[in-house]
Amino acid sequence: MIEENNKAKAVIQEFEKRRGERATYESAWKDIRQFVRPNTVDFNATSSPGDVRTERMYDSTAMQANSDLANEVVADLFSPAERTFGIAVAGDVQLNRDPDVIEWTDYVSEVIFSAYSDERSQLTSSVHEVIQDVTAFGNGIILQEWSVDEQQLIFQSKPLASCYFALNKDNLVDSMYRFEEMTVKQIVEKFPDATWEDKDKDPMDRKYCVIHAVYPRKAEGSGYRGKMAFESCWVLKEKKAVINEGGYRSFPYHTPRWNKVADEVYGRGPAINCLPAIRMLNKMKLTAIRAAQKATDPTVWLPSEGIRMPPKDFPGAVNYYDKSEFPNGFSLQQHEHRGNFPVTLEMMEAERLEIKKAFYTDWLEWFPKAERQTAEEIRELTARKLTKMAPLMGRLQTELLVPMIQRSFELKMAAGEIPDPPQILQGRLLKVAYVSASARAQAASEANALILFAQQVIPLGQLDQKILKKINWNNYVEELAIKQRVSRRILRDDDEVAAMLEEEARQEQLMQMAGAAEPVSKAALNFAQAQAV
Repeated sequence: MIEENNKAKAVIQEFEKRRGERATYESAWKDIRQFVRPNTVDFNATSSPGDVRTERMYDSTAMQANSDLANEVVADLFSPAERTFGIAVAGDVQLNRDPDVIEWTDYVSEVIFSAYSDERSQLTSSVHEVIQDVTAFGNGIILQEWSVDEQQLIFQSKPLASCYFALNKDNLVDSMYRFEEMTVKQIVEKFPDATWEDKDKDPMDRKYCVIHAVYPRKAEGSGYRGKMAFESCWVLKEKKAVINEGGYRSFPYHTPRWNKVADEVYGRGPAINCLPAIRMLNKMKLTAIRAAQKATDPTVWLPSEGIRMPPKDFPGAVNYYDKSEFPNGFSLQQHEHRGNFPVTLEMMEAERLEIKKAFYTDWLEWFPKAERQTAEEIRELTARKLTKMAPLMGRLQTELLVPMIQRSFELKMAAGEIPDPPQILQGRLLKVAYVSASARAQAASEANALILFAQQVIPLGQLDQKILKKINWNNYVEELAIKQRVSRRILRDDDEVAAMLEEEARQEQLMQMAGAAEPVSKAALNFAQAQAV
């Protein structure tokens, strides 16, 4: 019990340390949460479920721009209808063309993709939420675990407000300290063996702050945790009690970052680059709304013989003036608003353009229109747009997709859903071969270059046959298939092609021998008939 208390205190101390280190980021994140990503957990922890979170938002340009960018990123990275990744042998092109290797790697990729497409995994909804956090705050957190009940991969997005992480020597996230509020009923259901002081006296609806800490195992342990690379510890903060311990073979949290400054732990998203414009536009929109209200519902002045109150200047306000100042009779006056609306609207539009540019809307929507466009021209324009996205996807592929697929492979292998690899792969390092829409667009451009080259060379070959012999057409076909992402199953290996050519040559030789033997047979037949006569 003393050892557990010390461990709980150590986890809480590390949790508070990480929370203190992140405080400088949160001042900007609070504004981003308010104006860009209101539908997420508040960093002040003051909002409640069901609260209206846009009451102080007067312009939705930034929120819409963030949503558009996130949708484009999700569409590029994930496709529920098309597998965009594969498993390959690292650094060995020839081995990746081995039939047994192709069959096994393709089967493994299909097993993982099938799990991702399963609605029970919740991958699609979780990734969409995480990417919206990444494009807004620059950071996102998704948890991947194995459901024993469902026998299925399970993904859950976690709010940035409740997660604090640390980096390893390679600047990759390897430690997570996450808190969540749980009732006693929820704690008991999740951890039936959990115990703490005065547990029996706690009402079932009482809420506690529960910390989940995952960090690299520092020393060899014993039993189940001794086989795991990462420790998992659940701590009841108020009671300073460990309520559950476990472990993971690989880090279960995936933490993509949009962009990162050297020596910083947390990433920075597009919103941070235009945050002054977001704040300014919100204030300008409020001012414009008030001005429009005053213009359409002006302040009214009425005569009065009584005590006059201080003048009011809000829309629809009623003020009173001394009747004796107008001896000629009753007079109702309306205050004329003289704000310069065109200038205000021009300034607001300039701020909107700056925000949209920060969220890459200018080239996400870029699609030059012509009176007539061929299908090839449209494909080329789409490829150019997707190619521009490739640099943005690099970090997301490294910090989200690759570790996610690697962990899925590990969990599926441990569950016995992936067969052992061929003997030729024993001791070989595998890698994730990811092919996003932007990567496919770039490869398509390279394939088009190969096709154009062939179209230019073949007519020259009619003038000089030696020109065509300079090209290894066998390699050309293989390279074109690779660039166009054609399944490797349809390509025969060199040995199979050689065997086919040898068989064709043998059949041709037999036909030639049969053709040569036919006149001799006829002569012999004629001679035999002549002898009989």
